[in-house]
Amino acid sequence: MCAVSYLRVASSVQVDFCIGSDDAVQVLLDGSEIHLNDVARGVNGSETCSDTVPGVFLSGGIHRIMVK
Repeated sequence: MCAVSYLRVASSVQVDFCIGSDDAVQVLLDGSEIHLNDVARGVNGSETCSDTVPGVFLSGGIHRIMVK
């Protein structure tokens, strides 16, 4: 199972992604893996960052984010 979203960025920016999951998680940005954490863990709430991907550069334009 996966989720896909598109993000429109007006101008280049560096961001941190905050990821909450109750199990293993993989994040792809424009088809390239930017994060993989293959762990088993309990639910910690949707407002909690289980993982953080710091310093991701996004150029201006539309980006595809896929979470598996």
